[in-house]
Amino acid sequence: SAPSDDAAIELAAQAEGPPLEMGEPESESRSRASDAKGGASVCATAAYAGFGGLWLLASRPYALGTFWVAYAFLMPRTMMDYQNEVLAMQDYQEEEDQIAFLGWVYFATNCGAALQSLVGTGP
Repeated sequence: SAPSDDAAIELAAQAEGPPLEMGEPESESRSRASDAKGGASVCATAAYAGFGGLWLLASRPYALGTFWVAYAFLMPRTMMDYQNEVLAMQDYQEEEDQIAFLGWVYFATNCGAALQSLVGTGP
């Protein structure tokens, strides 16, 4: 007779590691299970290494200044983009009109940025 659902769940809970692949020796399957458990330590090591950049910013004032100049505009720009989209949604009820309006806004923004790059960065 087939085992009940509770018995199958209990057997699955008692199993150590993932099921064996066809033709795979048991030792390789168990090493895959230990690799999966070591994945958490790999993630923790990678996260710790990712925070190394904070030390670089704190210890090198020029790096902090470069970071600030490069990213300081993102917060106000994000807020202005959101406000622009909210106002566009209020004024243009049809989706096609909203898309057309935002397309022209972003087109004009990109043209202005390109013009400023051409004119403002020369000798």
